[in-house]
Amino acid sequence: MAATLLWGKPVAEEIYAELRERLQRLALRGVIPGLAVVRVGEAPASSAYTRQEEGAAQRLGVRVHTHALPSDASEQEVLDLIARLNKAPEVHGILVHQPLPPHISAVRVSEALDPRKDVEGLHPWNMG
Repeated sequence: MAATLLWGKPVAEEIYAELRERLQRLALRGVIPGLAVVRVGEAPASSAYTRQEEGAAQRLGVRVHTHALPSDASEQEVLDLIARLNKAPEVHGILVHQPLPPHISAVRVSEALDPRKDVEGLHPWNMG
């Protein structure tokens, strides 16, 4: 059986081009999508990933609202932030960086997300 080489870059470029078009149509209607990124702690890999996300989103014309909480933030602080983001009209999607510190339940955080704003589909409703 012959191997097939898959190139991800052309696929990604096609997806970005389609997204740009859709976002431009939204902008013509006065809608600028907003992405809230929630990060708990300062893991270097997570910080680098956040910068990549911010850059990609901004290149597409998405406003990024980054919320960096200290690693000792309480679970309730995270849940309160998510509750505020769920209600914020300028936020259309919420992305919570994983893994969370051990004292914060990833399940409770996922359940707190508005399923309509759950970018990664982690809310039980989105998982089916």
